[in-house]
Amino acid sequence: MQKVICGTCGVGLYSDLKLTEWKCSPCSKGISPSSLKCIACALSNGVFLKTDSRKWLHLFCALLLKPYIKSTQEIKLAKNALNCTVSVKIPQSLYQSPCVFCKSPNKSAAITCYICKESMHISCVVNKTWKIVGENFDCGCSEKRKGIKKLKNQELPPVRGPKSCLILEHIMERIIKADFLMIFRKNCEALQVPNKDSLLNALTAGFYIDFADEHLSIVIKKQEDQPCKKHKLTTPHNILHFDDISDVVSEGEPKYVDDYRQYEDKMLTNLDFIYNYYIRGHAYFSMSQVQKDLRKMILSKLHSAKTEGEKIYINNFWNIVIQHLKKNKKKFEDAVIEDWRVCLENNDGAPKVTSVWHKEAFESREYIMINDYKEVSDGTNKRLLTKKKGNCNGQACEDLADLGPFELINSTWTSENSDRAKRVECSENCECLEPSCKNRQIGLKQIQKLEQDVKEVPTWGFDVYTYRNIMAYIRHPVGQKMHKFISKALSKAINSVKCDNWNLLKALEYIINDTNQVFKLRDKRYADGLHNAIIGLSEIMSQDIVLNEFRIHPKGTGVICLNPIGIPKNSLIIEYFGELYSPAKWYEKQDLIKSLTNQIKKKDSTVETLPDFYNIMLERHHDDPEGYDVLIVDPIFYGSYGSRLSHSCTPNCGTVTMVADGKYSIGMYALNDIKYLDELTFDYNSITESREEHLNAVCLCASSVCRSYYLAHAQNSSNIPSFHNFLHRASLMLHASINKFNAIDQAICDKFCIKSCVLNECPNWLKVWISLVLLVVEKEADGISLEIYKKITIDSRLQNLVMTVDKVKYCMKQSSDHEPYHLLSPAEVQDYFWGTHENSVRQQLKNLFSSLKLDCPLLNKNLTSTIETRLQLLKIRDFLRISFPNQWKGAGIADMLHLIAYTRVFFTELCYASFESSPVKIRHCEIAKIPSKPGDFKELRKKYSSFHIQGTLCGWYKQTVEKPAASLSADKRGTLSLACIEIPIEGDYSAKLRKILIDHIREKPHSTWPSRPNVKYPWGNFTNKAKVLGSPMFDIAFFEDCSMLSRALDCLDLPADKCQIVSTYYKNTV
Repeated sequence: MQKVICGTCGVGLYSDLKLTEWKCSPCSKGISPSSLKCIACALSNGVFLKTDSRKWLHLFCALLLKPYIKSTQEIKLAKNALNCTVSVKIPQSLYQSPCVFCKSPNKSAAITCYICKESMHISCVVNKTWKIVGENFDCGCSEKRKGIKKLKNQELPPVRGPKSCLILEHIMERIIKADFLMIFRKNCEALQVPNKDSLLNALTAGFYIDFADEHLSIVIKKQEDQPCKKHKLTTPHNILHFDDISDVVSEGEPKYVDDYRQYEDKMLTNLDFIYNYYIRGHAYFSMSQVQKDLRKMILSKLHSAKTEGEKIYINNFWNIVIQHLKKNKKKFEDAVIEDWRVCLENNDGAPKVTSVWHKEAFESREYIMINDYKEVSDGTNKRLLTKKKGNCNGQACEDLADLGPFELINSTWTSENSDRAKRVECSENCECLEPSCKNRQIGLKQIQKLEQDVKEVPTWGFDVYTYRNIMAYIRHPVGQKMHKFISKALSKAINSVKCDNWNLLKALEYIINDTNQVFKLRDKRYADGLHNAIIGLSEIMSQDIVLNEFRIHPKGTGVICLNPIGIPKNSLIIEYFGELYSPAKWYEKQDLIKSLTNQIKKKDSTVETLPDFYNIMLERHHDDPEGYDVLIVDPIFYGSYGSRLSHSCTPNCGTVTMVADGKYSIGMYALNDIKYLDELTFDYNSITESREEHLNAVCLCASSVCRSYYLAHAQNSSNIPSFHNFLHRASLMLHASINKFNAIDQAICDKFCIKSCVLNECPNWLKVWISLVLLVVEKEADGISLEIYKKITIDSRLQNLVMTVDKVKYCMKQSSDHEPYHLLSPAEVQDYFWGTHENSVRQQLKNLFSSLKLDCPLLNKNLTSTIETRLQLLKIRDFLRISFPNQWKGAGIADMLHLIAYTRVFFTELCYASFESSPVKIRHCEIAKIPSKPGDFKELRKKYSSFHIQGTLCGWYKQTVEKPAASLSADKRGTLSLACIEIPIEGDYSAKLRKILIDHIREKPHSTWPSRPNVKYPWGNFTNKAKVLGSPMFDIAFFEDCSMLSRALDCLDLPADKCQIVSTYYKNTV
């Protein structure tokens, strides 16, 4: 590319043409670019294109408005420095869109950034950093977002504007200066104020304080015939000096107070306390609140006044206070409203519940309490049994503190007790004594009893939006103690209120009026400040408007601590019981639920179809003698109260899979000391690939580190490595079909703890496939440096692998256990190429030539070897290109023949018997957010297609695909199965279209061929009569040799006699 300059006006652009002289379009017509205006941006100068409406458009604007330019080819010519005319139709709405930069519509068209979704005028964008990504405009925000950490609640600064606070501080400073004798200050007796006593004695009822020109003077009125006496004062240099505070409670104050109001009134005796803890603490939101507390302080001081002059001084000071407050009331209240607007504007993007505000608790979902796992899938109870048993030396198991904590990274307890560290309870084989051992809680059923230690109650919470608004209006200073109040004390109070839990004022009053020492003085101060905020704002606006921005939402039935002494850390709460499913039967049910849910939503889109999440995975330990395994526990209808715990991003409970008495069980344990009335919570750790489900799952945990949603969103939660693409996954199935399970395969399975629990009942080919997938997992893990991420990745992959194997074994029991693929022998390949049956390539070509009314003698030759046949196919390729150039039925089919001739591996899918599942009971409570009723369910059956196993194996890394066979069929288009050669689509196959296809094959061989809405590509028909799969793209995955495809494409246009013929791959599996 070289820069080309217009010889007349001097504008330039880069071109790949070698031009010595060039004139831009306007100059070539004798028009100066400075006299023109672009129809898109309304700016002059620059490289212009002429439009078909005889107006002018910048080349720059044409690129930004590409969707509204009819001929993109003409723009390309313009970029090559050629003059042309373009057809443009810009919607009028683009000229009416307000701009994020200039905030108003103007004569320039607006474009929208595909990342931030903001509209901006082209004229405003010209001098900024931007780029085109594909056909999308990026205003530069993608670069700005790189490396930006998403801040959590506790890391974000307060979001309320400081305007009202600054105004109130200024008012208060004027009032403080009026106390020139500093008698309203803390320890006023000890303060040295010159002439204090003499001035107090000289004061009369007629004195006043003059603030003229910001200088302080006392004016003492005399009798009518005597002049006033003015005393000029020097304001004490320390009059505005106050101690810095770092907490809402000062050192020496009590931890608990019973009557908070009475205690606080006793503290309101000096300006220091009011200024430090209320003014600086941002605890006033109306002048009436300020006046009320200053009045209390003044009355307190008036009652203790000893002299008449002191009383006169105090009364005069009160008059000054009233004057200042009245004078500045409107200014202050206007600032409060402005701060409120700024707060709501700044928090507008915070996640929040957008549905109807429910002010009644959700109806409790009934369930049947069980004391052991309820088997649903046959044999699942046996899969809980283990030979793993405790064998400790009797040390470090007599104190709960020695048994933990639980270490998330390694999924085990950090304990000096050897059994606890292995997640095994002590047994009769241990040296410890049963009565004193604390590591036998499951075996001895040492649980927290319902209605005695814990209680099921309707629970409430608030979202991140409400949290941010509370942060904005809670009293200062900001710190961890403030966040602890919001997430702990306030949440506790909300769940403790007897009625109207939705009303935040009720919870705040509950804290303030607490006399049982549940809440500390610090909690009451925070509550009082927030209460002041809501009441003060309600005086200016209305309480309904204010409370609407502090919404408290019902969460459903939860569990709170009822034990007055609390629950110690590491204690067993309860076992997490429920119906026990194998992965195959669980996802069978989930697929039916998904289908039923979609039907309901089509009929009534207003139905809340996001169900509660109760199910949890029970995983056998990796170090189990029989290896790793996965089961699913669903307590939605049968379970224990452990399943009713709410989600929290900072939970106080957690689930741990333990072994007790030779059997696996999920225990719910206290991760921290749980206090009286605290809600018991645990982290659901759930993800979804549905953006709708993610956005509906707004978290109400009220945690300072809340993740905003209790269902994490991942568009591709699998996030598989690029090398393990579709073709690589398909090649693993073929390798497994033609290889035997050997000692090396066994070793890799042992390394990843895949043993008899998973390998039992697996045919030879499935074991080989498991070992090949484990090699993929090992390779992926080797590329991860951080141990925590490496462990998470391996655990996730093993979990999906084991569940996939369970699904496959389930399907094979209903049909057969043969291999998924059959590798064609050279003889079978020859029959596919040149056989006389109707599905052979030869016969399909005969049908093609018949439809084209062509005679091709090349098809009449008898051939017996694949080498000869491949050469013959290439000769037919050349014949088609000559007969129908630039058409798909000629040149396009010719390219397909070339790809067939250069394919080394051919194979077929082996069908499995299709079948229907046994009836699956679906309860209404599993579909929509409505209470369940006994017997209220539907019975459905899931249909399994004949290629369900292949689809499941190919998508092993995720379990949420309802119809894996359909996904597999779509993925095969252009990767394993080429475009049909017998019935070609009528259409052009220009050099441009051919380049699109061949470039795609080179750059993305593992992806389906290009397709675009409203664009009909000629390669859209992938009918495969012979059901034979294979392509040069698959060969590179099978042989792990990328050069094979390059060699095939390099000779795409060579004559047949100059092409190097490839041989057919075959491995005898007998």
